[in-house]
Amino acid sequence: MICFDICNTVANVNPLVKARFGGDRYRILPIPEDFWTSAEGLSIFRDAEPLDHAAQTVNRLAAVYGGVTYVTSRPKRSELVTRSWLKCHGFPKGEVIFCSREEKIRVLQEKKPSLIAEDDPVVVKGLKSLGVPILVYQWEYNEGIRGDRIIPVRNWKNFGSLGGEIYGAV
Repeated sequence: MICFDICNTVANVNPLVKARFGGDRYRILPIPEDFWTSAEGLSIFRDAEPLDHAAQTVNRLAAVYGGVTYVTSRPKRSELVTRSWLKCHGFPKGEVIFCSREEKIRVLQEKKPSLIAEDDPVVVKGLKSLGVPILVYQWEYNEGIRGDRIIPVRNWKNFGSLGGEIYGAV
């Protein structure tokens, strides 16, 4: 089983956040605490485009690894929007876990996935000791994250060249 983050790992939320706040999701302060549960925040989740070839990649990896669980820091209130977005854009069915950024590390450790995809540098650093491959979709805010079993991904379309290395870990 694999675990995939959603925002800025498969859903391109950053352009919508930049348009609204003038920066990316991790470099802007402050976003009002209740923004992501407001109609405007939920519309960002709804309107985000998938990253190129993300759905195809998640489908392929889920087939190889026995399914997918989405672990997201989105608020639980976004569940309907999130599930509809995943279905509409062709992502495979899977459990969706909504949790805080702080809870995410614990949830991922308990799930014991064979592969993780995550963009949040704090979460990635907290997961390094798990010893499983972590695909890190590259943004300005996480480019410096390196380490054993950390695999930078700049484009899901070009991920095929890395696929054999990941599949070998099964």
